Parts: sequence; structure tokens; C-alpha cells
Amino acid sequence: MENMNLKDIVVSIREVCLIIVFVLLLVVPKWVDERLKDAGFRSLDLGIAQWENTIEESKKEVEVVKQTTETTQQRLHEISTKLENLTTNVNNPAMLRREVKALKVQVDKSELELNTSKIELQKSLSNHDVLLKDIKSKKLN
Repeated sequence: MENMNLKDIVVSIREVCLIIVFVLLLVVPKWVDERLKDAGFRSLDLGIAQWENTIEESKKEVEVVKQTTETTQQRLHEISTKLENLTTNVNNPAMLRREVKALKVQVDKSELELNTSKIELQKSLSNHDVLLKDIKSKKLN
């Protein structure tokens, strides 16, 4: 009889622990995820929490691309203004060459930044595709 009571107590404690873990996962999934990562787990698929992290990462990538694009647009506007100003100084070929070389460097830098932005956008689109496939597969199940 005493053995049966000990077994019941252990089962009850186990059930209470499972309920607590389940409630924590529902109430504070990000906190649980951080604790598990601190403990050495690399990934935890909590369904919605996983999607939320993917969306947050994608949003950050898009914000970086937006900022880069705005900076590049501003730089290209400045280059355009400088090119207009160069048309008035056609009498000094040496200065004209220096200015054109400096402008080429700025254009090359802008091109590099736009290519980097394109890569970031492609990553973000890939994340969106994975997320959509996950959602569709979960709906089918």
C-alpha cells in the first residue's frame, strides 16, 4: 500500500510538472526559448514562436535594405548634382578627370551597396517562402 502511494505521488508530481511546462510554453514561449538556448539547445520548434522569430529576422533584414536603399538614393542624387556642376567646368580637363574618377568611386560604392541589399532581400524572400510552406503544411495536417 505504501508503495502504491509513493507511485501515485511520483505520477502526480510528473503531471504537475508537465502542466507547468505546457502553461509556460503558452504564456511565455520566448522566455522558455531563451532559457533552453542558454542551456545549450540550438533550436526549439514551438510552431508560432518559430514563425514569429522568422518574421522578426525578415523584418530586420528588410529595414536594413530600406536604409541602404535610402542612403544610396541620396548618394546618387548628390552625384547627379555634381555631374550637372561639372558641365560648367569643361575648361579645366585635369579637374574634370579628378571629379569624374571620384564620382565613379561613389557610383561603384552605390552599386555594391545595392547588390548587398538585393542579396538581403533574396534571403528575406526565402525566409518568407519557408514560412509560407510551413503554414501551408500545418493547415493540411
